[in-house]
Amino acid sequence: MTVLAFEASKIATVDPDGHCHLVGFASNSADPQNYLMLQRSFSHDERDWTSGQDTYYFELSQHDHARYGGIAALHLSRKQIEVSFEPETIKLLGGIAQVVVTFSVPDSEYVALSQELQTIFAGTGRLVASNA
Repeated sequence: MTVLAFEASKIATVDPDGHCHLVGFASNSADPQNYLMLQRSFSHDERDWTSGQDTYYFELSQHDHARYGGIAALHLSRKQIEVSFEPETIKLLGGIAQVVVTFSVPDSEYVALSQELQTIFAGTGRLVASNA
């Protein structure tokens, strides 16, 4: 199993189109080789509930590496985020079992990042956050 690690030079905590809650980490702004996008719709309808799309969504560096759910745990600390995937998701990701993204942001941006992740993962029990 593989660990994908990269440093995020760009972090987004707002969907520019205003369609959902969003957090994105990218290895660079212009054409990121690695990125992690986490999102959740503002609201869900019956179709979302029956199809399993009434939860968080993630995308890892390409559209083929995306799905609703599938994260076993997400640990957020002041300088990095570690995402561990469930076994079925590891298969989808070609053996990637964990993603570690390091970053450096001012305190105010970290607060916004933490709050947005709490909203995206509300009710899932997947997010563990610390200020260390």
